[in-house]
Amino acid sequence: MTSTKRFFARCGRLNRQLISGLPMELDLHGLDDLAVLELAALEKRILVSSDQSTMPLHFAEFIQINTSYGLLIAPQSLSLNIVVDEILIIWAASTLEEWINRIAYLPL
Repeated sequence: MTSTKRFFARCGRLNRQLISGLPMELDLHGLDDLAVLELAALEKRILVSSDQSTMPLHFAEFIQINTSYGLLIAPQSLSLNIVVDEILIIWAASTLEEWINRIAYLPL
């Protein structure tokens, strides 16, 4: 099972409403950071990425001329359980509008 499928399985067990309407798997391989940011923005989604090296820079560039619904950086060293728990806390305690053009590193 891919990490994306494990993530959605864990989220689904904890809160079905969170993942309703979300694609279970996106093929983002080969897309550059700006294309991924654009896809997330078009879907009005907060993007979760483990790319700590280039994504923050590209995010800063992207929000100069576009609106992003947020970026969460989740280091690969962080366990999937912690990532899911952090996302569920964010989802429960904030609104999408609070994340516009905002970047945060997990764990919060």
